[in-house]
Amino acid sequence: MNAHNPGARRISSGYCRRAPVISFVLLLAGCAGTKVLDEPTLPPDRNPLAVARDRATTATLDWVIVRDGPGTWAKNADWDQYLLRLENRSTTDLRITEVYVEDSMGTKVFPGRDRKGLIAGSKQALDRYQDADIKVKAGTGTAVMAATVMGTTLVGGSVVGVGLAYTSFASLLGISTSFGAAVTAAGAGLVLVGPAMVIRNRRNQRKVDARIQDIRSRLPFPVEAGMVKRAALFFPISPSPRHIVISYRQGESTQTLRLETRESLAGLHLGRASGQ
Repeated sequence: MNAHNPGARRISSGYCRRAPVISFVLLLAGCAGTKVLDEPTLPPDRNPLAVARDRATTATLDWVIVRDGPGTWAKNADWDQYLLRLENRSTTDLRITEVYVEDSMGTKVFPGRDRKGLIAGSKQALDRYQDADIKVKAGTGTAVMAATVMGTTLVGGSVVGVGLAYTSFASLLGISTSFGAAVTAAGAGLVLVGPAMVIRNRRNQRKVDARIQDIRSRLPFPVEAGMVKRAALFFPISPSPRHIVISYRQGESTQTLRLETRESLAGLHLGRASGQ
């Protein structure tokens, strides 16, 4: 059909010439965005989000660092960072052997070890919630969490005096409102700027990876007798978690603590259902 349609041939050849540019933009969109901040913010430090205890141990969730929220050290982070405090009130050393988050759908989410794994887990969460017709927005729904820690009350869904970022989950997938314009921009400009962007983004990613390795706590995590230790665990984005489940081994026995977060983390990362 194209043999008798010069216009179609022009469109087809034009698309073929632009295809590498479009692919290049997609590549840039997928790898851009996250970087270590020059001036990280500090998380609030007042009331805990959740506490669980037994005869030997107390586990406390102090804060969850979400994308561009209080306490973040990375711009556009594609994960959640849980700040835990673990107290061994016994006379015997123990080891935290397993920690997982149970999200609002009851899915068990385990800690990630690196940036790529965390991003992959967050994308899987998006797919699960899309299948259930539930919209996910990374970094939103933090007002309840902030109110719990700051000891304030919600007014119109907001917490007075606490700056909270509300960022669309689309940016997690490298899609922004300017994406369409970028695809239709001049190809020459993209080709010239692109390599520098790729180099910069890879450098930023290496820094982010190194920082994650510096910060994250490894399991099994020891807590010596009579000690209080802080742990930082990175999880894929987990909407509105119900519980944090912590297992520990002490001597020959294994115990489990369940931190109830159904209320303090209610609505975290959740938007309205699709079509609303």
